[in-house]
Order: sequence, then C-alpha cells, then structure tokens
Amino acid sequence: MPIPAEQARRLRTLGGWFAMLIGSSAVVLAAVVLLLGGQLTTGPGEFVVLVDMLALALDAVLALTGFLFLNPWRHLRGNHIELLLVQRSRQMLGLGWGLMMFFALGLTFFLLVVLRAEVRRGGQIDGWDWVFVVVAYLPIVLQGMAFFLGRRLYPRPNL
Repeated sequence: MPIPAEQARRLRTLGGWFAMLIGSSAVVLAAVVLLLGGQLTTGPGEFVVLVDMLALALDAVLALTGFLFLNPWRHLRGNHIELLLVQRSRQMLGLGWGLMMFFALGLTFFLLVVLRAEVRRGGQIDGWDWVFVVVAYLPIVLQGMAFFLGRRLYPRPNL
C-alpha cells in the first residue's frame, strides 16, 4: 500500500533507531548475563546453567524483536508498506512477550532453587546476585516497551 513519503521517512528513521536500540541492548544484556553468570552464587551447577540459559533465551527473544520484527526495512519498499508483514510483526511482538513470560517463569523457579541452596549452605545473597536478577529480567521490560511502541509505530493495517 502506498504511503506518503514523509511517513515512510519517519518510519525508517524512528523505526530504525528504535529497532537498533532494542536489538543492541539485547546483545549487550546477553554479554552481561554471561559475565555475571560466573558471579552467581555457587548453587547446584546444573541449575546455575539453566538459569543462565533461560536468561539468555530472554535476550534472544529481545534480539529477534529488535532486529527482525521492528526493522522498518522489512516493512517498507520505497514509499510502499507491506501490510501483511506489518500485521505479522504486530502479532509476533505479542507472541514474543508471551514467550518471554514463559521463560521468566522458568528463570524464576530455577533462580529461587539456586538462591535457596546458597542460603541453606550458610552463604548469603550478595550484590552481584541482585545485579544478575535485574539484568536477567530487564529484557521483559524492554520487550514491553517494544510491544507498545512498535504497535504504535506500525498501526493496525486495514486488510
């Protein structure tokens, strides 16, 4: 569907910056999760690995959102917008957020197992553990921003 040139330019500019910001933040958060995963309390090893994997899964979904679903070059061809791709991207934003909630439930369960084992052994939860928790759950907040801002940036197509 043809759109005004000004609207196409705005979508490329705003959408491009927002998509790059979301995708790049996912890559940075994944690197921080890997660095902080080694600082996590010395709980049962297999559960620490599961905590790291689930935190990285949250970052992977966020990266897909930024680099694929919000990417304006995927939706625009010159001054034409692909309505079917916009509709699918809007649906995938919601699906990604739902998938993140599923991963977050698993992350919460295994993180509680690891932290509980640490406290039972007489250890304590230190500042690095809290930093890990914040960094691990931050993609959910960013995905929520991507959901609402992405749906506003790409309004519902009338098919």
